[in-house]
Amino acid sequence: MASLASRLLLFRRGSAVSRPRTEHALAWYGHLLGALAFSLPFLGLSLWAQGELFLSQHHARLVTRVLVALDRNRPEWIISSYPPISFLLALLKPSALTLSLAGGLLAGVMAWVLWNDLSQGPLGFTVRLALLASLVMTPAWAFLATQSFSYMISSFLFFLAWRSLRDWLIYGRTWAGFVAGMCLGLAFYASLYALAFGLLWALVTPWAASATESTSPKECREALLAKTLVIAFPVLMALISWAYLNWVASGDPWLFLRDPLSGTLAYLNRDAPPMIGLVAALRGTGHELLRLPLYWAVGLIVALRARRWLPLYLVPLVSATFLRALGFYFSEALLLIICTVMALGTLCRWSSRRWGIFLVLVALLQVALGIALPARDQELVHWRDFLREGRPFATDEVEREVATRLRQATPHSILTDDRYAYRLIARAGTARPFVLPGDATFELAMSDPGRRVKYILLSVEEGSSPSALSGIPLDEFALEATWPDWQFYRSKAAPPLFNPAVSTSVVSGAKVWGSFGE
Repeated sequence: MASLASRLLLFRRGSAVSRPRTEHALAWYGHLLGALAFSLPFLGLSLWAQGELFLSQHHARLVTRVLVALDRNRPEWIISSYPPISFLLALLKPSALTLSLAGGLLAGVMAWVLWNDLSQGPLGFTVRLALLASLVMTPAWAFLATQSFSYMISSFLFFLAWRSLRDWLIYGRTWAGFVAGMCLGLAFYASLYALAFGLLWALVTPWAASATESTSPKECREALLAKTLVIAFPVLMALISWAYLNWVASGDPWLFLRDPLSGTLAYLNRDAPPMIGLVAALRGTGHELLRLPLYWAVGLIVALRARRWLPLYLVPLVSATFLRALGFYFSEALLLIICTVMALGTLCRWSSRRWGIFLVLVALLQVALGIALPARDQELVHWRDFLREGRPFATDEVEREVATRLRQATPHSILTDDRYAYRLIARAGTARPFVLPGDATFELAMSDPGRRVKYILLSVEEGSSPSALSGIPLDEFALEATWPDWQFYRSKAAPPLFNPAVSTSVVSGAKVWGSFGE
């Protein structure tokens, strides 16, 4: 009778919820092997992309920042570097390959956790395989897994937060609630978007949990307030603590927001019009929704079977639209992945074997749309073109050739601006040859370059903001080399760095050889 009563109580609390099966739980080494097996495709893609010279803007900026901090012996620069998690991890081995491999491992872990969660529901093997393919078979996922380490960390932490929030509010697992809050607090150190996610989730959590039984209205209100604080407090404390560290170190608590990697600057979307205003933001978010049929389908299921969860489910779309309307940058690839991951994580608890064929069709449609429909972000467009071509771009070969020669210069002999030369510094693998705006000797080199440096690397890209080298006197320097958007000057007393037999330019996507200094 007691068993029958408990089953009836579980049915009353939500027959639409599929409780996880635990009788086939794997040992820890089984999960480890599974995560490694799921990581292999992404690790292979990372190695192939590195061999084909692909370098994302995100990894180039991050590697350059870490190289400069290490070469100048200034690890305290992490205070002004945001996000700090990727900066700290990149300190171990600052290279684009290391970041790509680390992102691939994390992608494998995330895919394995999703597969494990889907396996605990009633869906068959083919359906689960198609659902997982709707995530991992898209260019956006491949980009995050191999070319955007910080965003990969962010998406993983957002997924863990959503997963824990789901288990907390559905099954009453108190520990899962604390895990959700801590994941969002930690996610702030990987992405500024965590602040919007955490606050919105905290605000709508009482709506999803309002069915909580309580002995009195006062205790019910206190319980709902406690749930809100559990989610909001960690991310707010993360913001306050990091702002305080910036204030102590620099006197400006919001210094980290001006870092190009913070997400507040749209450096990845420089060639596209900014989405400022509600109409433009809605148009941009709607463009991404066209490639998310699975998110639409699962949202419909949530609206029909667990209506109170719909506000929680819509938080990514609301966050992206709100931030974009204010003029902030929200990564297109990150939004696509977060929405897909949340849809899959939701199906783990609200699913039925009867929906198998429908879910397979929707998943395959999402894969097709993810490949066929064009992207907005220039970085994602570049990545899709690279996957389609399957060979190095001419500009990447130019950068490798130039970086190889710049690396041969003596320490602190090349005056340049790392806001523009970050890709060359990252490909060179060292910041020692360069004198940069953050160096104490930069102003002296600007005032008298003939005595302080041997070479000047000058950006001449059209439409870009003024470089820190604008107006520098070049009387004692001769033009030694030119390539698209760059000019390289050599002091008349310094030895040449470039072989006069070769030069590069980009014409119709092909590499053309000429001569330096003509």
